[in-house]
Amino acid sequence: MVARRAVAGGGGVMVLPRLDCKKLCQDSCGPVPMTHQEVAELQGASGMTFDIRPFFGDRVLITPEGSLDCPALKDGLCAGYDKRPVLCRLFGMVKKMRCPHGCEPSRWLTDVEAGEILDRESRSIDVSRSDTCRTPGWLVGVV
Repeated sequence: MVARRAVAGGGGVMVLPRLDCKKLCQDSCGPVPMTHQEVAELQGASGMTFDIRPFFGDRVLITPEGSLDCPALKDGLCAGYDKRPVLCRLFGMVKKMRCPHGCEPSRWLTDVEAGEILDRESRSIDVSRSDTCRTPGWLVGVV
């Protein structure tokens, strides 16, 4: 069993439900909208450098144009797993983002809970930048 975590606002940590992961989901790793801070943390944890391209609002993509593969994958695993973006942490935790390999959490997060996690994470990432303080409404509806 693997405990998955997401940083919550105010410097606290919210522990996500437990998930018995089969480590087969790398084919689901693709374009993930993330903040500049999430990119920086992923680069630091993975030792990789990514080309950043704009996506929407304060979100950017690190996936090369025309590619659907995440460049942080190394030998089928996330090279920056401990610092992966919050959307990656929510994968498999919400029914709308369920694992295609049958991995299920100890309890499903509701869409509202996932939206709150995204909102808290966005506010805690870099409050010095006004463009990263709130999750755009379109992103909350994605999960």
